[in-house]
Amino acid sequence: MELQAANNAPNEPRLPPDLERSVFEAAASSPSGMLNLMLVAWRVKVWIEPLLYRVIFLSTYPSEDHPVLDGLPVFTVDVLRGLIAVRGPAFFQGVVHHLFLDGASDIPDRDVPTILEACRHVTNLHARFGYGPLPSLDEMPRLQRLAIDTRPLFGRKAAVDFSRALFRNLTHLELLGNTYHESSTLEFHNIPHLTHIAFNSSVDTGLQNRLRTDTRLLCIVYLASHEGHVNDKWALLDDSRFVRIVQETNYWLDWVRGARSGKDYWAAADEFIAARRAGKIDQPPYLIIVADFSWRAGRKCAYQLWEGIFAK
Repeated sequence: MELQAANNAPNEPRLPPDLERSVFEAAASSPSGMLNLMLVAWRVKVWIEPLLYRVIFLSTYPSEDHPVLDGLPVFTVDVLRGLIAVRGPAFFQGVVHHLFLDGASDIPDRDVPTILEACRHVTNLHARFGYGPLPSLDEMPRLQRLAIDTRPLFGRKAAVDFSRALFRNLTHLELLGNTYHESSTLEFHNIPHLTHIAFNSSVDTGLQNRLRTDTRLLCIVYLASHEGHVNDKWALLDDSRFVRIVQETNYWLDWVRGARSGKDYWAAADEFIAARRAGKIDQPPYLIIVADFSWRAGRKCAYQLWEGIFAK
């Protein structure tokens, strides 16, 4: 009798579907965990699979050179091209929020428009192209955070057209590369929503003075490879929005952590500026913070300015 009752028991889940979905989505904390959960049932696969592609890190380098990214899978061009062909661009347009193209200059020309079209609704893009796929980049209406080398897009000696659609909704811009266009051609006022700007290379005095007068900017970051890249004559040193960051962790991992948790160098800079303005830092206002994630354990470095950023 009991066996018959068990056989007649419904196969549907006992939890309401919305609650069950929330439980599975909360459990999908890592890509490897997502893959296991997708095997539970078809409905679970439908819920979880979009989360697997929320952050896409693509690399053109050999697999042995792929960075370790806290469990995030590294896509190759062939794999992503195949997935787009099977699922269609519309699927990825609805699920991909963050895109990192590592070695973008080595992506075959025919694949760049395909990838950018499928990921056209991303809000966060990091890429250093070898040429300028501007038409595809202009079709990214939700883009808010961009790290890019503008020289291949516009030419080394040409002015950067920040009025293009690519820049229309940006709030955060990191300029990659060791050299830039003539500073007089960098008209950041043409980016209507820009609040955060970062540089990988020295900024000349003329550009520093223009940045000082741009009242829209909340954060100005100089990313240095070591402590000695800034001298005491920089015009930005007495600007409360200026932060110099020495990155001791690799930039891939910093970007991935930012995409997945919001805890990247931008967030560290914002917290540093807020703490400085609140009087919590009794140091000269131009000193640096170090993006080595030692802050999470509260360990104070030789040139760490204060404890507690993102402290657990």
